[in-house]
Amino acid sequence: MLAFQREVHTTILKADLELRKVQVRWVPHCLTFPQKAARLQMAKENLEIYEGSDPRRLLEIVTGDETWIQFKPPIRKQDGRVWLKKGEVPPAVCVSDFRAPKVLYCIFFDGLGPVAQIPVPKGQTLTGQFYADVVLPEVEKDYLKRRPKTGTRGLKILHDNARRINLWL
Repeated sequence: MLAFQREVHTTILKADLELRKVQVRWVPHCLTFPQKAARLQMAKENLEIYEGSDPRRLLEIVTGDETWIQFKPPIRKQDGRVWLKKGEVPPAVCVSDFRAPKVLYCIFFDGLGPVAQIPVPKGQTLTGQFYADVVLPEVEKDYLKRRPKTGTRGLKILHDNARRINLWL
């Protein structure tokens, strides 16, 4: 009986209501509209700085942020499916499980890709001192390998929740 009911419901959803079952989009976290607007504004300000200059100058921007990398079992496909009408976009679903084991990383990248990925030791607080002693030397070491002649000269760090700063002059 249960299989028959499921088949009838599926027929109603597909044939009568013209719905289709699709996979939802998983995103690490959902930003609020003000957060999105603030990021857009900062991006526009940064582009204005480099407008009209050599496009290679954009490679001087190093972006950094911290993120929690969670270790959790993969989500079953059937748990992330929804019924949608033709032409509708699958919803984004925030995935967060505070109980899952996790590691905090400081990640930096530029226009060519990842620069440095530094795991933060368990129990360590992210302070200016930690950045000065651990994080920035790792970023500097990578740039000394990438750019042996110029090293870190002219680089700008764009860090989450921080204004543009000259990293090394």
